[in-house]
Amino acid sequence: MTCCGSSIYLKNKFGVGYNINFVKESNAVDSDKIINLVKKYVPKATILSNVSNNLSMQLPLNDLKNFSSLFNEIDEQKNSLKYSEYGISITTLE
Repeated sequence: MTCCGSSIYLKNKFGVGYNINFVKESNAVDSDKIINLVKKYVPKATILSNVSNNLSMQLPLNDLKNFSSLFNEIDEQKNSLKYSEYGISITTLE
């Protein structure tokens, strides 16, 4: 199979969105606050993994316009959400 286009073009055309990953603090026993906040801005977000101190969610491309507001609220509520860091990445085409 051959595809023509830049990697960003192909990911936007055929990809499933972005992944957001949280590293929870050691005293965080519950991920519900984080999940509920993400779903407030991205209702179709799905949980990829919720194991130990790591939470990964997939965010569909069609809610890209809400990401800025989501990130602002994540940053503002860092203490109450009990995470130490988070990051976002675009999904691969694999």
